[in-house]
Amino acid sequence: LMSLMSAIRSRGVAVVMITHDMRLVQEYGERVVVMSDGKILYDGATAGLFEHEELLGAANLRRTILHDLVNALRRQGKTIPSNLRHTADFIDLLQPGLVSECLEDNA
Repeated sequence: LMSLMSAIRSRGVAVVMITHDMRLVQEYGERVVVMSDGKILYDGATAGLFEHEELLGAANLRRTILHDLVNALRRQGKTIPSNLRHTADFIDLLQPGLVSECLEDNA
């Protein structure tokens, strides 16, 4: 289904999707509108959404595991690009041992 939606989008057609699956939002969303109790809490870029912890809490949403991992590595001083959407893209950027260092520090 997501491949079909991506193909439709590649032809310049807007696709509106309603979901609580933040991984899908992270991977496929270009623009996100978050609503709660009939009010718009956020309208903007997907990457920016995950930086608003209070907003996510108000809408009963959670950051993805990828965002949690990236934030943990940044707190340790690692430089991670902010435009990552797919876990595979993150894995491609990893230096040997980076994940194991993070896991050892948090054990």
